[in-house]
Amino acid sequence: MKKLIFVLLACLFVVSSEEMNAQAGSVDAEGYAFASFSTSISARSLFEAEGEISLRVGNLVKIEANYSPVGSVDVGLIDSDGIFHYVTVDNGTISEILRIEENGDYIFAIRNNSSKEIRITGTIDT
Repeated sequence: MKKLIFVLLACLFVVSSEEMNAQAGSVDAEGYAFASFSTSISARSLFEAEGEISLRVGNLVKIEANYSPVGSVDVGLIDSDGIFHYVTVDNGTISEILRIEENGDYIFAIRNNSSKEIRITGTIDT
């Protein structure tokens, strides 16, 4: 199961319509999957990573990233019903841990609420 999550995360960041460049990281001693990402997101648009992450109730997803220019950004996961579970940040730094409330498949997503294109680089860890 842990290897499957790692493979899904690796696939999640490989291809995107928004010039997504990413590479899978390593699996740590506890088996958590880790991946890095870097992309540009147009003004007032939503970026959805390719692929899904299968998660269970109680799983934690840690998102660490920096972006510029500073502006309002929503970052989180879209569930299989299309509901975006997100937190809003506006200072150029994302350091969030999301707790999964329902078993299912999720898509990592970032919504740029600002009027300017942003460049974002970071990691996601499950």
